[in-house]
Amino acid sequence: MFLLPVGVFILFCIINVVRKKSPVESVANAWIMVSLYAWGVMELLSAFECWNKLSTLAAWSGMLVALLIYSTKIGLWHKVVHYMQCDSNLFKQYSKNHKYIIFQTTFLLIVLLAALTRSQNLADNLTHRLPKIMHWIQNSSVKHFATSSLAQIQYTNFSEYLNAQIYILGGNDRIINIVQFGAYVCTAIFIFGIGKKIGLSNRFSLISSWLYLLIPAVIIETCTTQTDGVAASYLLIFIYFLLDFIHKDKLVFDKYGCISAIKLASSVMLGFLVKPTVCFVMLIFFIWMCIVRIYKRDKIAVLCKYVLAGGIVAVILYSPSYIRNHQLYKTNENSENNIVSANEESIQEIEVIPASEVPNRSVATNVVVNMISSPVNFLMSCIQNIGTNASSRCFPKLNEFIIRAVNKCGSMIGYSFPYGEFLLLVDSGSIGETSEPSPCIMWLCLASWVLVIFRVSRINKEQFIYILSATIGLIVQSGMMGYTYFRVRYLIGAMGVLCPAFMVVLQNIKASYTTKRDIAVTILAISGLGTANALSHEIACSIEGFKGEKIHQYFLYYDNEAEYYYNQMAEFADSNGYTHVGIAGTIQYEYVLWQSIDNLERLEMVNVEDAILNKYEDRTYIPECIFMETKTEVIVGDTLVCHDVEYECIWSESNNRRCYTAYVPKNNKIKSLANAPS
Repeated sequence: MFLLPVGVFILFCIINVVRKKSPVESVANAWIMVSLYAWGVMELLSAFECWNKLSTLAAWSGMLVALLIYSTKIGLWHKVVHYMQCDSNLFKQYSKNHKYIIFQTTFLLIVLLAALTRSQNLADNLTHRLPKIMHWIQNSSVKHFATSSLAQIQYTNFSEYLNAQIYILGGNDRIINIVQFGAYVCTAIFIFGIGKKIGLSNRFSLISSWLYLLIPAVIIETCTTQTDGVAASYLLIFIYFLLDFIHKDKLVFDKYGCISAIKLASSVMLGFLVKPTVCFVMLIFFIWMCIVRIYKRDKIAVLCKYVLAGGIVAVILYSPSYIRNHQLYKTNENSENNIVSANEESIQEIEVIPASEVPNRSVATNVVVNMISSPVNFLMSCIQNIGTNASSRCFPKLNEFIIRAVNKCGSMIGYSFPYGEFLLLVDSGSIGETSEPSPCIMWLCLASWVLVIFRVSRINKEQFIYILSATIGLIVQSGMMGYTYFRVRYLIGAMGVLCPAFMVVLQNIKASYTTKRDIAVTILAISGLGTANALSHEIACSIEGFKGEKIHQYFLYYDNEAEYYYNQMAEFADSNGYTHVGIAGTIQYEYVLWQSIDNLERLEMVNVEDAILNKYEDRTYIPECIFMETKTEVIVGDTLVCHDVEYECIWSESNNRRCYTAYVPKNNKIKSLANAPS
């Protein structure tokens, strides 16, 4: 049943193709339609607190049946047969080179296999992305809930909306990576379409899409439930449709133009609801479009109508999130201070794993403001991000050069590095975690500008503006991401936008077609080195995730010591038959408890201290046991009161960083002691 959304997407693609839509536009329409429908299903059912497996199954089955009925009415299958017989159909164009088909299919199947077998062991997934889905399922709603992990509330949720559809329809936490894989493939298709619109041939458009498929960070992102790859898909859809508005001689408000405006607004808001930072690049291209429309002297009334159409869609899509957040942030100054303090404490909890720090929204907002108000910080953040992305595990000497160059830039302008000096994540020895460097993209960007500036490649004005906008977008986003200069994955969308630009420059150099083809093949071969490195790591992690007990898959290389303690907590609950569990304070890897406790019926955050979030706490809930993870030592016999019931600590173990404890009501103490962890 978890493949129902996939079936709806494929059927909608086919309907669009036979209606004489281009294949790229068909995929873009289908991706937006399925996204909007997923948003509608989640928000509508959640409003009535009836989001569950049965209602979700009915919603997607109903859509599939409706599309099948429509297909029958328009004679879809007859049109499909006719389309396949046409000499111009896409399948026949590709089948002329069956070796290409075999290679492409094999590569995508390898990535799909890696994605669907990869266990969810990223800190972000275990602390807030997947736990929030479990709370939604438990509450039959996406409304706010009591939590001590503020990232579960503050971060945008739409990517989790898509994952939740697959999860509740029967997919497990490995299968939900199909969403990221779908975004991966669709984004490559959109890049192909953008390449065609800016003047690339079919072959060079294909190469530009392949360049994106081979970005190491994108490969690793596909194997996780991180959001950057999904956000990139909406960014590329936005640019794909925006180019139509740029190319038009005169804007006329008609049905087709209105639909295009709706699709533009949808891609903007869906991208924002996945990852707000993706809008930096959107803004750069939107400014380009506005300048073009002003230059072409369109009527103000027509422009206002388009803005109104898009604005209505944007308001509709953002309203549910705004309503939920308005109540959350509608507090006095003291409460706001409590939120910031709690957020900072939450970050400190996560900072024990340097490779997976999770800045909260309020801190991120403050950093963005600081970046704008301080040109030095903005400049150095940009240099650090680009320098990190230009590094390589394969060439240590190159890394040394980058480190010296970045540190030199900082010393020249008096910049103080957060860790005393500029560091590269690749030098720490850790691999993956969606931060695999993508040096080929950075060096291609530099080479492209050298060729353009020295007129080796003679591109036209529109192509030049596209490359300029894409580069500015990369620079702006790199500078804004000051608090995560090692997060290569934040730039995935910007890198995808650049891919067609490289091929535009290559296609227009003064050389024979054979020479340009050979250069393109060399570029792909170099990119493939990083891809092979990323896949070799992901495949190894997938294999490792199937070894040992079921809890092991969540502790591959992050915090192996914590695996023992979480296993102890799960065994304690199972041995006593506890199915109603509470969490007091912060449990760093909350999702592990959701998955490792057998027959778990309910898990709630209790004794939430935050002045705002504690109002969502169910004070009638009396858990059978309470788990707590603290930095301070707790001894057996300590007590706490939860919902007017006194609990006593009967198990406490600690390492040099954390103390793990279990509390039970005093009247259940004898039973629990018999099965307490030794």
